[in-house]
Amino acid sequence: MSTPNPMSRHAQVLIAGGSIAGLALANALEKVGITYFVLDQWQEIAPDVGASIGIFPNGFRILDQLGCHDAITALLGGRDAFDVMKMRDERGQMIFQMDDASRRFRERLGYEPVFVDRQMIIRILFDSLADKTRILTSKGVVSVEQDSNGIRVETKDAEVFTGGILVGADGVHSTVRREMWRIADAETPGLFPLKERNKVPTEYCCIFGISKPTYLFDEYSAQYILGRGHSYLLVSGVGGRIYWFLFKRLDKTVRGLYEKVPRYTDAERDALAEEHANDRFSDKLCFGDLYSLRTAATLQALPEFVFSKWHHGRIITIGDAAHKFNPIGGQGGNSALEDVAVLINQLVKLLNPTEKHQTFTSINIAQAFENMQSKRLKRARALMRTSHVNQSIQAMDSRRSAFIAKYILPLANAEHALSALLGTSKPAARLDMIDVPERLHYDSFYDERAAKPLSKSLMKLPRMVVDPIFAGLGYLLYYQLGGLAAEFTRDVVRALMGDTPIHSVLSVISARHAGPSEWSDSERMLRLLFEISWATPIILTWLIEGHRQMNHCSLISKPSILIVSSQIFGIAGTAAAYYLTTAFSMTAETSTNGDNRHVSLYAARVLLPVILAGYCIPALLMIFPTLFSSRNASILWQLMTGAIALLILELSRTLSGRKKNAASESHVSDAPHLMTAYKGTVLLSSFYHSLFVAYASYLYFPSSAIFSLSKLVDATYAFMGEEYVLTTAVMVLFELYRVLDLRRRGFTTTREAWNAAVLFLGAQMVLGPGAALAGLWWWREKKVIALGIKFAKL
Repeated sequence: MSTPNPMSRHAQVLIAGGSIAGLALANALEKVGITYFVLDQWQEIAPDVGASIGIFPNGFRILDQLGCHDAITALLGGRDAFDVMKMRDERGQMIFQMDDASRRFRERLGYEPVFVDRQMIIRILFDSLADKTRILTSKGVVSVEQDSNGIRVETKDAEVFTGGILVGADGVHSTVRREMWRIADAETPGLFPLKERNKVPTEYCCIFGISKPTYLFDEYSAQYILGRGHSYLLVSGVGGRIYWFLFKRLDKTVRGLYEKVPRYTDAERDALAEEHANDRFSDKLCFGDLYSLRTAATLQALPEFVFSKWHHGRIITIGDAAHKFNPIGGQGGNSALEDVAVLINQLVKLLNPTEKHQTFTSINIAQAFENMQSKRLKRARALMRTSHVNQSIQAMDSRRSAFIAKYILPLANAEHALSALLGTSKPAARLDMIDVPERLHYDSFYDERAAKPLSKSLMKLPRMVVDPIFAGLGYLLYYQLGGLAAEFTRDVVRALMGDTPIHSVLSVISARHAGPSEWSDSERMLRLLFEISWATPIILTWLIEGHRQMNHCSLISKPSILIVSSQIFGIAGTAAAYYLTTAFSMTAETSTNGDNRHVSLYAARVLLPVILAGYCIPALLMIFPTLFSSRNASILWQLMTGAIALLILELSRTLSGRKKNAASESHVSDAPHLMTAYKGTVLLSSFYHSLFVAYASYLYFPSSAIFSLSKLVDATYAFMGEEYVLTTAVMVLFELYRVLDLRRRGFTTTREAWNAAVLFLGAQMVLGPGAALAGLWWWREKKVIALGIKFAKL
């Protein structure tokens, strides 16, 4: 086969299957100058088989690279595909909805989801080809032979094609995959384990169909309907047509492929539809109504698999031939497009620009195929698991899934749903050799980030080290602060038994924080200066996190609780509890998403003024009492500190009320104000830290004294106390872990992360722990925002 048979047709790449994966591959090959033939079994390109497809951002970006974007968006007639996405329970009652769905997707990743007839996308891909003569119909593959020199394919009409490689893009019942297995079984028995082939599970079947428009269903909407042992997906499409899916769990899991996969008749389809005819989608619409308006409907089994090996010799499978997901996630076609991108990326590396006639050798083909599979296997498995879990929850097919559906999903909001849907697109591959057209967006695909995100598994070792340390520090703090809390409780109880309980309680609180009546109380003054320099940035971070979108309705969204707690139990204990709790729950990427990261604009604008008025200036009155006695200044400081959260809330409401007609907040409208707050807090904290250092030097190292490191350590420990030392350790460890986590997510490079960590540690002594904390948060916020907007300087 090294020399093509004169009676056969030859190309570098033979593609079995002319659907979306096959034609997308053809477009990509044409763009990089690799010859090909597409061998399709159908008699015409883009036959109408009543199938639909959802294009999500990961697939849409690749289609955009292939020049199909404008043709696809033209199908929408100049408007958004989805005004709303909804989820309903089994009675048709609303669980939650996401308004402006298309706009949200487009603003986040540059592409909105599109749901159309599958043949429409196939036709667009076909029309995008310059040379359409290489797309051959009625050429279903029936047999394959290969050797070290090439591949030989025979089609159902007895025509022979030869090539360098064969790509099986011929679907779940792939002939190419079967032939590949046959060849491998003869050459290398066990390469494709029989157990894996025979254990492919089919747990669900699905009636998928298209119905005529009805006013009873919301136009430009997508809706998920939960059920018991079944679920629905309903999507409005071009021309008002309604695409729908009824997913039904089988009574018994079927295993195996090809002949073992159940096949259904129209009578069985109609019987299943009749069984669910009264399932309600809303007060006015049930499934029977939609089924009666059908223009197409097919009942098919839904096998689910991701094979551990996709290639052998000169043959490779992609798309449904290599992996098949439950279609509820909408990632089947999109994942096939990713296969195309990664395969092309590898094949291009084999090309030698100095050679006129390119050939693929057995050795470099094997390496290219192995690289392609290694880059796609883990992601394909993750997508299959995600789709399977989503189906299980929406069909409530187990106690665990039913619990989640009944009690967890109702707690979700639009942002949760959007983050979950976008989360499947962000790690997507693309064509490396073709520029991505500019589509404005403020969130990021992984390959757009400063560095390649690292595997979550790489964080296991740091967590194994960090978690026990956190636990140990937490125990020490509990042991240290437990006695203080008990003592405080006894004091409050005694105060409440007095004649003026309110005044007495305030006295108890202020007594624990009062400034010195004179500077002669040196240790107390040092402690006060350190606490102010250290606590100012901590309170700022509480206020910022409390007004982030991601923390809406969570305990963190109530910074007043943290601030009041710090007044009662001390800033050290409260901060430690906050860091420890956050550390053990910090797993999701929500804090780095555009909308989730966003802080209310009006709250962001008043952060620094409120910190100044409510904390730092009253603190100065304690240190330098003029208008007030030290005792009264201390009480004022406590009252103002406790009121900080309320001040921000009221001021932000006042400002927002004056701007009712202003444009809606952008995802980075808060950025300049946050940067100002961080910078100002660094300066404030550094100022108080400099007072602390100057006074400590005056006390412990007069001009005649000899500097002693041990004396400095002893003195520092004496006035700080164990709780401040331990809490500072918790804070430093927590922030270093956050730097590592930011690198893991790809928002910064390894070198930048190291530099930030070193500077953060060095700043602990030079600027103080508080200023170091504010500076690190300033840097981190800039890194996250930088992917969404091109600031000249923040």
